[in-house]
Amino acid sequence: MNIEVEIKVKIEDIEKFKIELKQLTTYIKNKHQIDEYFTAHNEDFFAPKNPTKWFRIRREGEKTGLHFHLAIHEGIKHTKEYETNVENYEMMKKILEQLKFKHVVTVDKEREEYETDKLIITIDKIKDLGTFVEVEAKNKFETLEEARSACLGFIDNMDIKYELLDDVGYPMLILRK
Repeated sequence: MNIEVEIKVKIEDIEKFKIELKQLTTYIKNKHQIDEYFTAHNEDFFAPKNPTKWFRIRREGEKTGLHFHLAIHEGIKHTKEYETNVENYEMMKKILEQLKFKHVVTVDKEREEYETDKLIITIDKIKDLGTFVEVEAKNKFETLEEARSACLGFIDNMDIKYELLDDVGYPMLILRK
């Protein structure tokens, strides 16, 4: 299990942001991710205004993963992540169908990744939704408060206008569209 602290923002001028980002970070890689989100037959994970449970199959190139994320809203919002690799994507979908999991939404994402010594910064182009930036703390902070402060501080120290999208994942942004 991994604990994740991150912020998501909508940047007004993404090109200006990229110029400044490249001066402050190291480029890692580009990747294409397709996330298919599901909900259980006996519990609709998407019913709350701000869901706390996310269950998905992620395809990234030849790799497939099964992910369950549990958002914790006590104090600093953070996420407990339970993830494992899946050998056979089609078989995993059939298993979920047999267990009566319902497909809710697909997030098709082109991701550009950068890093500092303590943060991972991504530029996400979401099909039919737009471009967003996520700043995620690596596990190099003593407290959740320090991690969140570092994420916000990174964006605040840049000369850009942004909208903070706390508690809203890409699946909900697509569903609310």
